[in-house]
Amino acid sequence: MIKELVFSIAILLASMAISQESSEYKYRVHLNSGSIITGILVPTTSTDIIKIESGENIWVFKSKDVKQLELIPDITKRVRSAEVVKPKEKEKLNLTANGIKSKGVYLSGGASILFGNSGSSFDVNTGLNLQAGMIFNTKWIFGLGTGFDFIQGVYTPFYLETKYLLKDAKVSPYPVIRLGVNNKLNSWDGDHKSYSGSVGFGIQEYRNNGNVLGLEVYYQLLYDKIENFGGGEIWIWDENPQSNITVIRNYHRFGLRVTYSIM
Repeated sequence: MIKELVFSIAILLASMAISQESSEYKYRVHLNSGSIITGILVPTTSTDIIKIESGENIWVFKSKDVKQLELIPDITKRVRSAEVVKPKEKEKLNLTANGIKSKGVYLSGGASILFGNSGSSFDVNTGLNLQAGMIFNTKWIFGLGTGFDFIQGVYTPFYLETKYLLKDAKVSPYPVIRLGVNNKLNSWDGDHKSYSGSVGFGIQEYRNNGNVLGLEVYYQLLYDKIENFGGGEIWIWDENPQSNITVIRNYHRFGLRVTYSIM
């Protein structure tokens, strides 16, 4: 009687455990007749019977006919689970535990919209950029970029960018600084010497494919020095022709930029 009670309690506990992880463990049922059935224990509320799923069949035995219930860990599943993690593979890909790339190169493209003064007027301007760089660790990212800025003409910037990631996470905020020189295309109004600098703050998100989507807000100052303004000569009424006129323009603008990086 006591033996049957203990065995019934063991069956009940096994049923409760297997109901939570039914696909992880198998059981071997030893019958009093000497037969052995191996399969997955099917949860049941009764302690008088045992149900075992083996292949496409479900076997039902009375508890009194069962000599022993043996647990068999499914090692193959645990091996498969360990292979999914692949910590060594993450090290080869330079990924942190959060799946963030800790070193390597990247290629990025972006589009900007800027608001501010363009000389003597307030304008809305746009820009496009392409950038390549190096990820040194989980914090520092450096890049070199170029593109087109449309400000009373077309400027081609060449700049250095530095970002500092504040979190080792899928989503991370960051400050960003850019410094560069600019070349104006089709410079009909003189010889331009142009420099720019910007500071901003952004947030980036690692996508499921490992690439990064970013959004930034920033302030930009563009210093534009124009020598030989007017093509070398400016005619002033009742005056002699003037040459070597120099004009300096400062463009103060606030921008919003969207980027997408291939890591």
